[in-house]
Amino acid sequence: MDRRRQNRPQARSLGRHARQRPVRRPVQRRTRKSRIRRARRDYTLLALDFFVRIVRSIKAGYQRTRKLRHFRALSTFAAIVFIISVGTIIFHAASRPNALEIYLDETQIGVVRLEGNREITLDYITRHAMARLGGRLDGSRVQLTGEIRANPVRLSVGAPSLTFDNLISGLVDVLDYYVYGAAILVDGAEVALLPSVVAAENALNSFAYSFRVNTDAAFSHQFLQEVTVARRYVHDTELMMAEEAVNALGSTQSTPEIYTVQSGDTFLQIAVNMRMTPTALSARNPNINPDVLFVGQTLFVVRTAPILNVMTIETYGNEIITRINGVVQ
Repeated sequence: MDRRRQNRPQARSLGRHARQRPVRRPVQRRTRKSRIRRARRDYTLLALDFFVRIVRSIKAGYQRTRKLRHFRALSTFAAIVFIISVGTIIFHAASRPNALEIYLDETQIGVVRLEGNREITLDYITRHAMARLGGRLDGSRVQLTGEIRANPVRLSVGAPSLTFDNLISGLVDVLDYYVYGAAILVDGAEVALLPSVVAAENALNSFAYSFRVNTDAAFSHQFLQEVTVARRYVHDTELMMAEEAVNALGSTQSTPEIYTVQSGDTFLQIAVNMRMTPTALSARNPNINPDVLFVGQTLFVVRTAPILNVMTIETYGNEIITRINGVVQ
């Protein structure tokens, strides 16, 4: 080896940029056994590759089948959900109530449709009925004795029903209620019942002005009893009209009393003062001789007096006229 190196000509140095020739290596010759081993290896690799390809194709086919099954399952599920949703919507649209049956306790008032009046509810109907009833009673508050109920129903096309105004009118006509009215009390006793305080004051003024004689004179009045107006709930059947209240204020009341004879009294004078007839006074005192009375003797009488006495004062120029229940004093 050393001789070959010595005999080999030295390459001229061209610097670091010089191109070096590749070194030739001796070719190794393959023997038969090596070729056989190489062929076996190649066949093994081909068989493995073929097997891997088969496995991959089977796996890909399984995955495609699985995806297809999954897609079919999702499609079936979506179709079922869609059919159920559409059926539910159709069912609700066909069975949803479109009207209300209105009852007062157990009595049916009527049926009102909801188309175009979606705001109609039980509270809405009750408020409108109370407002209309209060309008009839000059704005007085009312308290219902019955219960208004609403039952949702489904009406077919062409079925009879009421308009909202007709329903409220029919409901108000049959309502049973208490009115927050005004009671006129004379010395604590109830005399008249009216729908409102204003109506009660108007009735009292009408009663006082009924004793006015000279319409050109200045007029004032004063009640001789204690008159008060108290608020309370009263049944609508107990309410009075204005004219009825004035008549009740001008009526009289009879009170049984025991009268003691005074000096100068006569039987006839006692009967006149008590607004009794002599016959009625004798009937209540059968043991009394009308012609013989003495001081201190007691008689059973019935005093009849107006429920309310009013003193009126009329001033015309310098003339002042005072009357009590129309009688000049």
